[in-house]
Amino acid sequence: MQRSIARFVTAVAVMAIAFAFTPGAPAAPITYDLVNVPADQNGWTVSGHMTTTGTTGTLAASDVTSWDFTLTKGATSYAATGSAPSNISNILATSDAIIVQNLPVTGLTLTKGVTSLSWTRLTPSFEYYSATQGSNLWQAFYPSYSVDSAGGWIIATATPSGVPEIDPATGSSALSLVAGVLAMIEQRRRRATPVA
Repeated sequence: MQRSIARFVTAVAVMAIAFAFTPGAPAAPITYDLVNVPADQNGWTVSGHMTTTGTTGTLAASDVTSWDFTLTKGATSYAATGSAPSNISNILATSDAIIVQNLPVTGLTLTKGVTSLSWTRLTPSFEYYSATQGSNLWQAFYPSYSVDSAGGWIIATATPSGVPEIDPATGSSALSLVAGVLAMIEQRRRRATPVA
Protein backbone atom coordinates (compact mmCIF):
# COMPACT_ATOMS: atom_id res chain seq x y z
CA MET A 1 0.00 0.00 0.00
CA GLN A 2 2.78 2.41 0.97
CA ARG A 3 4.68 1.60 -2.23
CA SER A 4 1.63 2.38 -4.44
CA ILE A 5 1.06 5.67 -2.62
CA ALA A 6 4.72 6.61 -3.14
CA ARG A 7 4.45 5.81 -6.86
CA PHE A 8 1.27 7.86 -7.16
CA VAL A 9 2.86 10.84 -5.36
CA THR A 10 5.93 10.64 -7.59
CA ALA A 11 3.79 10.51 -10.75
CA VAL A 12 1.72 13.53 -9.65
CA ALA A 13 4.85 15.51 -8.78
CA VAL A 14 6.51 14.75 -12.12
CA MET A 15 3.38 15.73 -14.07
CA ALA A 16 2.95 18.99 -12.15
CA ILE A 17 6.56 19.98 -12.68
CA ALA A 18 6.41 19.04 -16.37
CA PHE A 19 3.34 21.24 -16.89
CA ALA A 20 4.89 24.10 -14.92
CA PHE A 21 8.10 24.25 -16.92
CA THR A 22 6.93 23.34 -20.40
CA PRO A 23 7.76 26.18 -22.78
CA GLY A 24 5.47 27.14 -25.59
CA ALA A 25 2.29 28.01 -23.75
CA PRO A 26 1.42 31.08 -25.81
CA ALA A 27 0.59 34.33 -24.09
CA ALA A 28 -2.98 35.57 -24.47
CA PRO A 29 -3.39 38.45 -26.95
CA ILE A 30 -3.55 41.92 -25.42
CA THR A 31 -5.59 44.78 -26.90
CA TYR A 32 -4.44 48.28 -25.99
CA ASP A 33 -6.47 51.49 -26.41
CA LEU A 34 -4.58 54.34 -28.09
CA VAL A 35 -4.18 57.37 -25.82
CA ASN A 36 -5.86 60.59 -27.01
CA VAL A 37 -3.70 63.70 -26.35
CA PRO A 38 -5.92 66.68 -27.31
CA ALA A 39 -3.29 69.33 -26.52
CA ASP A 40 -1.02 67.95 -29.24
CA GLN A 41 -3.50 67.02 -31.99
CA ASN A 42 -4.50 70.37 -33.54
CA GLY A 43 -8.19 69.90 -32.66
CA TRP A 44 -8.29 66.25 -33.77
CA THR A 45 -9.42 63.35 -31.60
CA VAL A 46 -7.70 59.97 -31.76
CA SER A 47 -9.39 56.69 -30.93
CA GLY A 48 -8.27 53.20 -31.77
CA HIS A 49 -6.58 50.01 -30.69
CA MET A 50 -3.47 47.94 -31.10
CA THR A 51 -3.53 44.18 -30.49
CA THR A 52 -0.41 42.15 -29.81
CA THR A 53 0.29 38.46 -29.43
CA GLY A 54 0.65 39.12 -25.69
CA THR A 55 4.41 39.34 -25.90
CA THR A 56 5.96 41.74 -23.41
CA GLY A 57 9.29 43.46 -23.84
CA THR A 58 10.56 45.04 -27.06
CA LEU A 59 8.05 44.40 -29.85
CA ALA A 60 8.79 43.18 -33.36
CA ALA A 61 6.38 43.88 -36.23
CA SER A 62 5.23 40.25 -36.03
CA ASP A 63 4.13 40.79 -32.40
CA VAL A 64 1.46 43.26 -33.56
CA THR A 65 -1.50 41.30 -34.96
CA SER A 66 -3.83 44.21 -35.72
CA TRP A 67 -4.36 47.91 -35.24
CA ASP A 68 -7.00 50.49 -36.05
CA PHE A 69 -7.42 54.19 -35.47
CA THR A 70 -9.87 56.96 -36.27
CA LEU A 71 -8.96 60.65 -36.50
CA THR A 72 -11.94 62.95 -35.99
CA LYS A 73 -12.33 66.74 -36.15
CA GLY A 74 -15.89 68.01 -36.25
CA ALA A 75 -17.67 66.26 -39.13
CA THR A 76 -14.40 65.12 -40.73
CA SER A 77 -13.15 61.64 -39.95
CA TYR A 78 -10.38 59.40 -41.28
CA ALA A 79 -9.99 55.75 -40.34
CA ALA A 80 -7.28 53.20 -40.97
CA THR A 81 -6.72 49.55 -40.07
CA GLY A 82 -3.85 47.16 -40.53
CA SER A 83 -2.24 43.98 -39.35
CA ALA A 84 1.32 45.15 -38.69
CA PRO A 85 3.00 48.53 -38.25
CA SER A 86 4.81 49.99 -41.24
CA ASN A 87 7.67 50.95 -38.91
CA ILE A 88 8.58 49.73 -35.42
CA SER A 89 11.78 50.25 -33.47
CA ASN A 90 12.40 50.02 -29.70
CA ILE A 91 8.71 49.94 -28.79
CA LEU A 92 8.11 48.38 -25.37
CA ALA A 93 5.02 46.38 -24.40
CA THR A 94 4.03 45.66 -20.83
CA SER A 95 0.89 43.87 -19.73
CA ASP A 96 -0.83 47.25 -19.43
CA ALA A 97 0.91 49.72 -21.80
CA ILE A 98 2.64 50.33 -25.12
CA ILE A 99 5.59 52.65 -24.62
CA VAL A 100 7.73 54.63 -27.08
CA GLN A 101 10.98 54.27 -25.17
CA ASN A 102 13.33 57.14 -24.40
CA LEU A 103 16.13 55.77 -26.59
CA PRO A 104 18.20 57.35 -29.38
CA VAL A 105 16.24 55.73 -32.26
CA THR A 106 12.66 54.78 -31.44
CA GLY A 107 9.56 54.85 -33.59
CA LEU A 108 6.20 53.42 -34.46
CA THR A 109 4.17 54.20 -37.56
CA LEU A 110 0.72 52.87 -38.42
CA THR A 111 -0.04 53.52 -42.10
CA LYS A 112 -2.83 52.60 -44.50
CA GLY A 113 -2.75 54.37 -47.84
CA VAL A 114 -2.21 58.09 -47.18
CA THR A 115 -3.46 57.94 -43.58
CA SER A 116 -0.89 57.47 -40.85
CA LEU A 117 -0.23 57.95 -37.16
CA SER A 118 3.41 58.16 -36.13
CA TRP A 119 5.60 58.47 -33.04
CA THR A 120 9.30 59.26 -33.55
CA ARG A 121 12.11 59.75 -31.04
CA LEU A 122 15.56 60.52 -32.36
CA THR A 123 16.64 61.66 -28.91
CA PRO A 124 17.59 64.08 -27.65
CA SER A 125 16.94 66.58 -30.43
CA PHE A 126 14.08 65.34 -32.62
CA GLU A 127 10.96 63.95 -30.95
CA TYR A 128 7.48 64.25 -32.38
CA TYR A 129 4.01 62.74 -32.72
CA SER A 130 2.16 63.25 -36.00
CA ALA A 131 -0.77 62.29 -38.17
CA THR A 132 -1.17 62.61 -41.90
CA GLN A 133 -3.94 62.32 -44.43
CA GLY A 134 -1.97 63.00 -47.59
CA SER A 135 -0.51 66.01 -45.74
CA ASN A 136 0.15 66.78 -42.08
CA LEU A 137 -2.92 67.01 -39.85
CA TRP A 138 -0.56 67.72 -36.95
CA GLN A 139 3.06 67.39 -35.94
CA ALA A 140 3.64 67.92 -32.23
CA PHE A 141 7.24 68.22 -31.09
CA TYR A 142 7.92 66.91 -27.57
CA PRO A 143 4.31 65.77 -27.05
CA SER A 144 2.64 65.79 -23.66
CA TYR A 145 2.14 62.04 -23.20
CA SER A 146 2.29 60.54 -19.74
CA VAL A 147 5.70 58.96 -19.27
CA ASP A 148 6.93 55.80 -17.60
CA SER A 149 9.74 55.75 -15.03
CA ALA A 150 12.36 55.77 -17.82
CA GLY A 151 10.80 58.73 -19.66
CA GLY A 152 9.04 56.68 -22.35
CA TRP A 153 5.77 57.95 -23.83
CA ILE A 154 2.77 55.83 -22.85
CA ILE A 155 0.85 55.81 -26.14
CA ALA A 156 -1.63 53.00 -25.45
CA THR A 157 -3.03 51.28 -22.37
CA ALA A 158 -4.76 47.99 -21.62
CA THR A 159 -7.08 47.14 -18.79
CA PRO A 160 -5.57 44.38 -16.66
CA SER A 161 -7.52 41.13 -17.05
CA GLY A 162 -7.78 40.48 -13.33
CA VAL A 163 -6.56 36.92 -13.90
CA PRO A 164 -3.50 36.23 -11.77
CA GLU A 165 -0.45 35.54 -13.83
CA ILE A 166 1.59 32.38 -13.37
CA ASP A 167 5.31 32.92 -13.53
CA PRO A 168 6.75 29.97 -15.46
CA ALA A 169 10.24 30.96 -14.33
CA THR A 170 9.43 30.13 -10.72
CA GLY A 171 6.76 27.50 -11.20
CA SER A 172 5.26 28.65 -7.91
CA SER A 173 1.72 27.57 -8.80
CA ALA A 174 2.89 24.08 -9.77
CA LEU A 175 4.84 23.73 -6.57
CA SER A 176 1.77 24.81 -4.61
CA LEU A 177 -0.24 22.18 -6.47
CA VAL A 178 2.32 19.48 -5.66
CA ALA A 179 2.43 20.54 -1.99
CA GLY A 180 -1.36 20.45 -1.77
CA VAL A 181 -1.58 17.00 -3.38
CA LEU A 182 1.14 15.67 -1.09
CA ALA A 183 -0.62 17.06 2.00
CA MET A 184 -3.92 15.50 0.90
CA ILE A 185 -2.26 12.11 0.30
CA GLU A 186 -0.48 12.25 3.65
CA GLN A 187 -3.77 13.04 5.40
CA ARG A 188 -5.49 10.08 3.69
CA ARG A 189 -2.53 7.82 4.53
CA ARG A 190 -2.78 8.75 8.19
CA ARG A 191 -6.49 8.00 8.24
CA ALA A 192 -5.91 4.62 6.57
CA THR A 193 -2.99 3.54 8.79
CA PRO A 194 -4.23 1.43 11.71
CA VAL A 195 -3.12 2.61 15.13
CA ALA A 196 -1.09 -0.06 16.99
